[in-house]
Amino acid sequence: MRYGYVRVLARVACTVRAARAQSSCVALFWTRVNTVWRWRVLMRSVSLVFFAIIASGTMWFWTEETRRLTTRLQTAILLLSVKMGFYLNHIEIIDCVYTPLEHIWAALYIRRGDSIFALNTNFSKQRLEALPWVKSAIVERRLPDMLRLTLVERQGAVLWEQNGQHVLLDTEGAVIVDDVTPFRNLLVVSGEKAPSHLGGLLLLIYDKKNIELPIRSAQFVSGRRWNLQLRARKHDTNVLLLLPEENPAEALQRLSLLNKEHGILRYNLEIVDLRTDDRLVMRPYRLHE
Repeated sequence: MRYGYVRVLARVACTVRAARAQSSCVALFWTRVNTVWRWRVLMRSVSLVFFAIIASGTMWFWTEETRRLTTRLQTAILLLSVKMGFYLNHIEIIDCVYTPLEHIWAALYIRRGDSIFALNTNFSKQRLEALPWVKSAIVERRLPDMLRLTLVERQGAVLWEQNGQHVLLDTEGAVIVDDVTPFRNLLVVSGEKAPSHLGGLLLLIYDKKNIELPIRSAQFVSGRRWNLQLRARKHDTNVLLLLPEENPAEALQRLSLLNKEHGILRYNLEIVDLRTDDRLVMRPYRLHE
């Protein structure tokens, strides 16, 4: 008897789950049917208005009165779409971390409750991509009442120092923001043309063979080459690396290999000159009186 009750209860549970799944599928089906029906009615109304304009001959004589009439008709169509349920009610934002929500709404130039067809997707895309953090954006309507935004934000890479002030740069050297408080731990670079040569520097210092070097800052010198400042591990000083203009990666790898084998960065050094291929020039640090 006990097993008989268990079987009955299992069948009832399966029946309930099937009924729920069927009801949800039916609800989804009728929602889509309702949306398609409202869309067709709206398009027929718009078509009737359009053919009425052609029939009246106003399309052939584009006067100021015709512009006002067209504007009124557009407003009437947008109001009709709102009454039929095609208004902005939900907004879905994907991959947004740093961009403030109020900046996104300002870029869209639309408010909640407005007709979803009042939104110019191309214009909104351009305005979104003009925001400091946004690298690219995709704007999609999801009828009847949802808008989906897919953002690709810039990645803060380094701090660019100019006249004692810092700004945040992305991996391509573009300025993002001047409020760098959350990014104080990033590498600091300087030099007038440093942003345009930032890509090569990032490839250089984040090479797996050079990753153990404690690089503190970088300076682009004379618009031609980089100087790197290392944090000395044993002494409370900094070591200045003079990199060559050509093949700086090979020079830095040579220093990294020598440091692994002989630990030269453990000594109290002030300058390490790598600009010559066949030699390594080191200047010890001197206490200045």
